[in-house]
Amino acid sequence: MRKKFLILGSAFNPVHDGHLYIAKKAVEIFHPERIFFIPTKISPHKSSETLVDSSHRVRMLQLALETSPELSEIAIIEECELHREGVSYSIDTVKFLIEKYNIKEKIVFLIGDDLIPTLPKWKSIEELKELIDFCVFSRDLKSCDSEEPLKYVDIKIDNHPVQVSSSKLREQLKCSPEFIDGLPASVLGYIKSHKIYL
Repeated sequence: MRKKFLILGSAFNPVHDGHLYIAKKAVEIFHPERIFFIPTKISPHKSSETLVDSSHRVRMLQLALETSPELSEIAIIEECELHREGVSYSIDTVKFLIEKYNIKEKIVFLIGDDLIPTLPKWKSIEELKELIDFCVFSRDLKSCDSEEPLKYVDIKIDNHPVQVSSSKLREQLKCSPEFIDGLPASVLGYIKSHKIYL
């Protein structure tokens, strides 16, 4: 199944092996020309209280992608949401990408299954669905309580559930930064040298 453009948006706070695993899995399936990594500024679905400065998050993302040639060759770190005022909405980001990169086909938008219940509340969800295909990957094996959000899901990735999360890693970094599993070595080195999350 060939899809030219993929989006993986996240706070990347910090970027971790789970992000890379899903991106590689999607590239393996869709063989895209480009995969856009979109660091968020203020997400409408998550708290921004624990966000570190965007310059750190972008640099960690750069370091993580450098560890994966199959991603780095086609990856674009698009900082449009970091420069936008207020809450970042996916519809605005997708429209921006379509115009900037002259995209003529639907974009595959990667999300975790934990976000499925929120889809009906996404800004301009019906308009957004005309521009993208939602591709869902498994995070926690929990099923959605309602059938309503499932109508927005176009593709499901058959993947090992991604158990690692940025929030758990931040907690671990505070307690025992010497024993961290789930971060690329270069990212962990950056965190330690800049004393982030510690």
